[in-house]
Amino acid sequence: MISVYECHRSHKSWPYFVYSKLQKYSRQIPTHFTYIPCAGAAVDLGILNGHQGQLSQLDIIEQIAKLRGRGPDLLMMAIGGNDVGYSDILSRLFLGNTKTLFNTVDMRLFYLSHELERLGERLNALKANQVVIPHYFDISRNEKGLFDSNCSDLHQISTSNLRLADRQILRRVNRVISEKAKMFQWTVIDSVPKLFKRGGICSTSSLI
Repeated sequence: MISVYECHRSHKSWPYFVYSKLQKYSRQIPTHFTYIPCAGAAVDLGILNGHQGQLSQLDIIEQIAKLRGRGPDLLMMAIGGNDVGYSDILSRLFLGNTKTLFNTVDMRLFYLSHELERLGERLNALKANQVVIPHYFDISRNEKGLFDSNCSDLHQISTSNLRLADRQILRRVNRVISEKAKMFQWTVIDSVPKLFKRGGICSTSSLI
């Protein structure tokens, strides 16, 4: 169940980190931060549409925009992973059921592209001054930058499947995000994968 009232949120998240930096260097300017992400939310359920009569994330932002008389100055959001079925992808990798997984990639990406366009149209109406969206990073690189499943969290996934997931899914998801960002004039943080290139789950210097 997705609920804006029952979501896990952390002060260690990247939007909160950005807000803290802005607040630190703009102390003379009043800054309001609204934090409404939800683990498991997708464009269709959570972001654009609420669950069981609850407000969606954009419903809340639109209400705030009406009170302010304008859209947000900065809107930060991570999108795409749940729309391509991130949890299902991980489950199939763990089970070794990769043939059916990789056969569905094109359809998953087509759906993601469609959903991002729906989101883009809604954000255009919101008239946010700037929309920032990061690329996704690879969780499977070790401290040497190599694919590594030699730890308890990833030991059931073969290294070859990790490579395939990176090439067939992760990179293509980021490509779709970049394409839609260009279409709707969003700002993409494409340096994120480089930051995690040696900091995956099995790395001795993990960032996860």
